[in-house]
Amino acid sequence: MTFALPSGEIRINGKKVRTEKTVPVISPTTEETIGEICIASEKDVALAVEAADEAFKTWRSVSLDHRISYLRRFREQALKKLEELAWINAYESGKPLLMGIGDAAFGCVANAKYHEMFAKDFLREREIPHPFPFNLIHQLKKTYRVFSPLGAIAVISPWNVPLFLSLAHIIPALIAGNTVVFKPSAYSSFVSLKAYEMFEEAGLPPGVLNVVTGTGPETGTYLTRSKVRKVSFTGSSLAGKKVLENCAGNLIPASLELGGDNASIVLRDADLDRAASGAVFGAFWNSGQICMSTKRVLVAREIKEEFVRKVVKMTRKLKVGDPFDADTDIGPLMFKHELDNMDRFVQDAVAKGAKLECGGRRLQRKGYYYEPTVLSNAKMSMVLACEEVFGPVMSIFEFETEEEAIAMANYPEYGLSAAVWSRDIRKAKDVARRLEAGQIWINDTSFIELYSPYGGVKKSGFGRTLAKEGLRDFTMQKSITVYTGRLPLVNPAWFPWTETSIRDLVNGIKLFCSDGLRGKLTTLIAWLKAALAHEKEYRDFTK
Repeated sequence: MTFALPSGEIRINGKKVRTEKTVPVISPTTEETIGEICIASEKDVALAVEAADEAFKTWRSVSLDHRISYLRRFREQALKKLEELAWINAYESGKPLLMGIGDAAFGCVANAKYHEMFAKDFLREREIPHPFPFNLIHQLKKTYRVFSPLGAIAVISPWNVPLFLSLAHIIPALIAGNTVVFKPSAYSSFVSLKAYEMFEEAGLPPGVLNVVTGTGPETGTYLTRSKVRKVSFTGSSLAGKKVLENCAGNLIPASLELGGDNASIVLRDADLDRAASGAVFGAFWNSGQICMSTKRVLVAREIKEEFVRKVVKMTRKLKVGDPFDADTDIGPLMFKHELDNMDRFVQDAVAKGAKLECGGRRLQRKGYYYEPTVLSNAKMSMVLACEEVFGPVMSIFEFETEEEAIAMANYPEYGLSAAVWSRDIRKAKDVARRLEAGQIWINDTSFIELYSPYGGVKKSGFGRTLAKEGLRDFTMQKSITVYTGRLPLVNPAWFPWTETSIRDLVNGIKLFCSDGLRGKLTTLIAWLKAALAHEKEYRDFTK
């Protein structure tokens, strides 16, 4: 079964717009041109932001129930088109069908369902309690936490998991009442445009979601320098720095989910069958082209030999092939130059003493295929120990102590994810707490949950997506404080300032914030006298 690709025009205010410049889309499976997409100019981006700003004037006032109804219809469209979305993903970027189905099912369907179920609770206005003793100081007031939309949001997503890594931002942004200008990767724009069409079929009003396709250095730069209210970016650390510089020019916030050089620690008491299987999946799914992949595997010396044997045995069984074959495990790399990068990593490691256990070469066939590769006896001096390896190359390191393993795991400047393997959960959690990473798995790997906030530390970025934190990140979080007027005592900081108001303030702080009961009664009497005297002065002042 085959499907037609959507047209490659940009989408502004519900209309297709043909631009002057286009870029060809080349299949990594066949190395052939399969279509072209438009490159949005600076003027095109400005028009898209203008359309989003205009749509925001009405969209922000649409009830949350009504916004959720659009999301529900979108989910229903996605359920009908899972195979079509997976086919476009495979055709455009070489993903095996199961990977494409997962991207669509998790990114479109489950993500939408989650927000349908929980958005109301996450965005509900809440009264902030005043704990003792501050409830005595602020007894005349109530404070409420309110979540309001920001405005037009820029979402910039990568090619490797195009549906999930875009909709993890687009869906909460829309549900929170914002409008969106979305720039997908130039290398996965067709599946992203198909997702846009499903929003359109769901009845989303024009201008609420706009799509500007094009390259990062051109269209992406225009968008991050535009007058949006926030930028949500997923991509490389190098590109993330440029995004942040552009946002700084307009003093707008940015959330960045960037690269990773992630470690998996296999402790002495680990279940080796599960740990080895997890290591193989963590390193090789999506051909190793996942920012949270755990391709640096740190193994206790006593179990390393057996662990390597199990990993190599499983790796040799992986099928590299046509992404349209249902039993294909490993598809092509996205770019031809990544083949050279994989060779560089492998050759550097072998030259510095690593043992090539399996793989280590590009396949002599059409497409950008590289064998799943396992290197043992890896050392921290090797390039793959400190650079992100965006391909199917696993490196296995040996450690003596847990402290050494933690230091090796934390060595790179990245901090996106990590994994710990042990039968002793208490010990594994202790190790996990000392790892510098935003997402850590124990006896699991490389899968994130919609109900858990996700993001990195260090050069892997900042900000969180998913869960209530991800949804609220697309809002202005306001505190609204209401004076109830239940007691006739004025704020001691209000005018007029006198000796009495100073005593009122000092005695109040001593009374409510000092420890123990010693001297409390004397302080209470002094505070009441000063407070009442200051109240009289205030009444005279306001006459």
